[in-house]
Formats: sequence, C-alpha cells, structure tokens
Amino acid sequence: MDSTPSYRQVSIIGSGRVAAAMALALQTHIAAPLLVWGRDPARRDALVATIPGSSAAPDLAAVAQQCDLILIAVSDDAIAAVVTDLAACLPDGARPFILHLSGRSGAALLSPLQQRGALTAAVHPAMTFTGNPAQEVARMMGATFVITADDAPAIAAARALVAVLGGVAEQVAEGQRALYHAALCHAANHLVTLIAGSREALTAAGIGDPAALL
Repeated sequence: MDSTPSYRQVSIIGSGRVAAAMALALQTHIAAPLLVWGRDPARRDALVATIPGSSAAPDLAAVAQQCDLILIAVSDDAIAAVVTDLAACLPDGARPFILHLSGRSGAALLSPLQQRGALTAAVHPAMTFTGNPAQEVARMMGATFVITADDAPAIAAARALVAVLGGVAEQVAEGQRALYHAALCHAANHLVTLIAGSREALTAAGIGDPAALL
C-alpha cells in the first residue's frame, strides 16, 4: 500500500478524533472512496464532509462485504460490540485485515473476527489526538505505533500500514498489553500532576505566565 494501493477498499469505523485523523491520513493512499461508518449518522456524515474522497457506509454489512482493510476507531468500551456485529456480517471466504486502535486492549478482543478468517491486530498510535486531523496526520510521521498480533501475516500487514502512515512500529505481546497501557497511563497522569504543581508554585513565586515559562 504505497503509491499503488494494495487494498481494494478501506473503511474507518468510528467518527471521533482518531477516526478523523486516520481517515485523512489514508484517503490519499487508496483508489476507491474511503468508507466511514458510525452508530451516529449525524457524526458520521459530519466526518465524511471533512474528508475528501470519502463516503458514508450505510451499515456494517456494507463495510464487511466491500472492504479488505477495516480500522475500528471507537471508544474502548464499544470495541467488543462492534467486533461481534462485524463478525456476523463477514462473508464466507473473506480475509480482510481488521485492526483496532485502542491502547488498552490487545488483539484477543478481535478473536471473533479472526475465527471468521480475518487477519487481526491491535495497532495503537502512541500520540495525543486533539481534534485537528491535519496536524495529527503530520505528527504521525515518526510517531510510534505499537502492534499486538499473534501471527506473522497480521504483523506484516500492521507494519506495512504503519509504514504508509510514516510511523515507527513497535511490538508488544498480548500478555504484556495491560502492562504497556499501564505504563502510558502512569507517565501521562503523573506528568499532568507534575506540570500542574509546577504552575501553582511558579504563580505563588510571582511568575505572571507560568505555562509560557515551562
């Protein structure tokens, strides 16, 4: 999937910040219109309106039947339900590459899809998504994407996708995925606390703009 698309059709499931950034990043690498599906039609249509060359998928069945690369970009708690519904729609003999983008869960969450013949992986972009897709696409260049998958073809497919996005691939085993997520949460939460405490101290010391100083 470089200048010559190797995927027939690509779909993004989700309509939030991560979905928007991934849709924008991928739409220039595919020939067919990128399909977007989300449970909220209004949010889905709003996202489609911002991504050139994309269109709204009418339902998950269309995604399952037409796409050979499917990115699940929904909240952590919604992934399992999407996986169950999508697995029920996969045609016999289909072998799409389906991944979710959550940092919390590994590839085991996608096992219903794997059992139906799909290649599956968890591919987590270890970066913050603030709602500016253009900036986030630029920040993907050089960002780390952490892959969890249990077979060589899925790992190869995930690494190829990360390369298209300009990222750097790392691998974490399924059994270590919770530790990986805990480490990220530990760093992020403590950093926020550290900065907040520093700003309070600088304010008390008489600094007019502690954020700028830091």
